[in-house]
Amino acid sequence: MSCPRATELMYLALDEEATPDERSELREHLAACDACAAEWRALQAVEGLLTRAQPVAPPATLAPSVMLGVERRRRSQARWQRLRSFLYVLVGCLALATAPVLLIVSALEHNPLAAQVLTGLWADIAAIMRALMGVCQTFTRALTGGPLGVLALAWVLLAALFAVAWLRLVAKARPTGIGPRAV
Repeated sequence: MSCPRATELMYLALDEEATPDERSELREHLAACDACAAEWRALQAVEGLLTRAQPVAPPATLAPSVMLGVERRRRSQARWQRLRSFLYVLVGCLALATAPVLLIVSALEHNPLAAQVLTGLWADIAAIMRALMGVCQTFTRALTGGPLGVLALAWVLLAALFAVAWLRLVAKARPTGIGPRAV
């Protein structure tokens, strides 16, 4: 048997996981190898010290300090997750904002009429975005402006629920094109 295999068997024997054949194999090797026999005696001495040692209670401040570290780590990860999400949304918005510009540039090269239509469409989208930004600003002012902020938030949530319910009804009423059509 090799010395690395004997070392492996020593640890198995100390953990009481060695089979009787492995213990026998280890005893034979220890009888023939002085270096491994010395290592075995040292391991047994350490094992004896560890079994006789009294358990030490952790300091009372250990658990709170560990939990504080865990909470700091969680907050840091949440902060980076929010930043990452913001960056993804920003990149998506930039991609959506540049797509119409690229379409307009491409249309200008090939078809002036299509360029006018796309330019008008872009102007309409910009007007809608300005209106939405105005609504968001008004809503933010209402939320931060005083006691009516909660009422404004409740109204917006109620309106959103009605809008979702209406969209579901419209989606159910719309023919899917599958199966016979109702006349």
